Amino acid sequence: MSARCRDEEIVLAAGAEIVGTVSLELSDGPLGQRPYNNPSFVEATFDFQLGDRLFQSRSTLSCQHLWAADGTQVENDHPDFVDEVGQLDGMMDGRDEWYYLRPDGSKHSNRLKCTSCHIHLMVRELDVLVRCRYYDQNSEIADYVTIYYPKAYSDLLLLPDDKLYFDANGNVEDHVSNGAEFTTLEEP
Repeated sequence: MSARCRDEEIVLAAGAEIVGTVSLELSDGPLGQRPYNNPSFVEATFDFQLGDRLFQSRSTLSCQHLWAADGTQVENDHPDFVDEVGQLDGMMDGRDEWYYLRPDGSKHSNRLKCTSCHIHLMVRELDVLVRCRYYDQNSEIADYVTIYYPKAYSDLLLLPDDKLYFDANGNVEDHVSNGAEFTTLEEP
């Protein structure tokens, strides 16, 4: 992975285990906009040590980052779940048939065309547990469904920076999530 701290290139070996502290905070994202009742982004801050140096990495996560990948094994309930961040509101929009595996192993599909979702997060030692309440468009359901699933830290931390586009006045007018070629690290 290509990372930079000031003008120095930092080498992070692929697959290397990096131990550190994670904090998550709701955000209105790179454009500072809130299109829903609640924020649509989470700022993930990762403080870690590499050799004798301390580093900090920040990633802006959207509902797309936190969405369950096709084939994810989900739970319908998690009594010990503790929401540590607050609610993210978002929408998954595409023409894809998305699917996950229910607790009994059966496959459940849903089309992601304008699919409203509400996400809550619980930080755990090895991953983040996601509670996702989404609108299931299947005619036999046609209502909100809640599922729980883990997201690996490798999918959420040390991501490439967002690529930012600026207007003539120097204000951010658009962005591409993780569109940069490197990850910026800071020394706190």
